[in-house]
Amino acid sequence: MRGGFFFFIFLFAFFKVQADFLKPARKWIHRPSKALSVSKKIQPHNLKEQALLDFFKGQMFLKKQQYRQALKFFKKSIENNISLKSYAYWYMGKAYLQLGRLNKAQQSLQVALSFRPPRRLSLYIRFDLAKVALAKRHWRTAYRYLRRLERSWRGTHFHPEILWMLTQVEIARHRSWRSCFWARKLFYRYPTFDKIETWGVDLRRARVGAYQLSCDLTYKDMIKRIRYLQWQGLSVQAREEIRTYLNLHKDLSSFQKESL
Repeated sequence: MRGGFFFFIFLFAFFKVQADFLKPARKWIHRPSKALSVSKKIQPHNLKEQALLDFFKGQMFLKKQQYRQALKFFKKSIENNISLKSYAYWYMGKAYLQLGRLNKAQQSLQVALSFRPPRRLSLYIRFDLAKVALAKRHWRTAYRYLRRLERSWRGTHFHPEILWMLTQVEIARHRSWRSCFWARKLFYRYPTFDKIETWGVDLRRARVGAYQLSCDLTYKDMIKRIRYLQWQGLSVQAREEIRTYLNLHKDLSSFQKESL
């Protein structure tokens, strides 16, 4: 829900303009139970306000991981012709995804895209569509979404997750050379990513689930990894990995050894 929470904050910019009547509940967004309790006392004056109130309740239930309740209120907001339809359908897609209702999730997310949402939101929607495709084992569809996201989200905190998912997709497609490409990039670029914490500089032993990668970490990859480790204040780990790498690659030239 990390990305979803960002949009909780993002959407309150809309609410600040369109829904001052929600202000008493909005200040409790970090405590969704309290926000829902306060929202019960709010009396909307028209359908527009009712739609925004239902949307707000849907957000809070989504944050509480009460997905069926969230769906109920998002549907009500759409019935009352809320202006934020792309967001409502996106949240519905996220709720369905959490409930394992993949076809419903895909349908809601595609409807959300049909409203031509802002670029930032469209990327979030495509991210969830990629998750649906992965869950349905539609590898080519997942790859298509993820490849676009990989280009768009470079340099963001979502990028390592995209690289991880691309590695999984290419393994499933039996394209070992491509899975190694993404795995190597993930390994050197994001050394603190939690899902690869068991990986060492001998990527031939690294695993993605039950699958052994059997990838070779190149000299250039190692140079990049050491740089990123040092940038993150992990100089001790960098020195240990250099020693391990040198023991594995005794054929390196003196210049290459000194460069590490």
